[in-house]
Amino acid sequence: MLEKKIQKHFLEQINGKKEITTPSKNPIQIYKDMVHYRFIEVIENIFPIFCADISKKRLNRLVFKFIQSNPRTPYVWQMPYEFREFVLKNGLLDDMPYASNLLLFEWIEVELFMSDYKKQEVCKFSWDSKFALNGSARLYEFDYSVYKKRHKKRGKFNLIVYYDFDDHEVHFQEITEFMYIFLKKLKKDTAEIAVKRVSKKFSVPFVDVKELLQESLEFFCSKKILKDAS
Repeated sequence: MLEKKIQKHFLEQINGKKEITTPSKNPIQIYKDMVHYRFIEVIENIFPIFCADISKKRLNRLVFKFIQSNPRTPYVWQMPYEFREFVLKNGLLDDMPYASNLLLFEWIEVELFMSDYKKQEVCKFSWDSKFALNGSARLYEFDYSVYKKRHKKRGKFNLIVYYDFDDHEVHFQEITEFMYIFLKKLKKDTAEIAVKRVSKKFSVPFVDVKELLQESLEFFCSKKILKDAS
């Protein structure tokens, strides 16, 4: 019981829930500062655009509050995602309406880069086949163009983000509303049926759209963004 109390007291001083007596002479203060700045370092590396948008003072306050919440993840690289969830859930960024999109966009790159992918084969595109997104790709619909330098204007922005197995980097591509809906429907229907349905929804000629989409879909298959789901 005594050991448990000591551990609890130590943690409460580290996370700021209890004041450290004579901090200038107390080694616990040094450890506390090390923990804080390690958190800052990781968050700045994972969320560089977000951190450039706020002051250093505000970032320090956010990180201090986050540490006080007792983060649960045992992995350093996953900690920024928990930070994102914490600041958004507690309304600490309500004055930055684009922050949710921005933090998610910056996190996606880390998540895709750190994922452990099983062997994925390149599939051949066919209009008669069904396809689905591979685990190495994501579709997102954002309210702000957070992938651009000017990212604070509200709108509707569709992205496909994927891990490239050739250069081992994460890439993103802005796509049309048509392509976004089409890719969403692919797993349920063959590519041809899906494009017919979306063409009808947008009141555009099926034959013309089919011809325009083919090159992009062949590229998605070559990059393992799409997999055969037939």
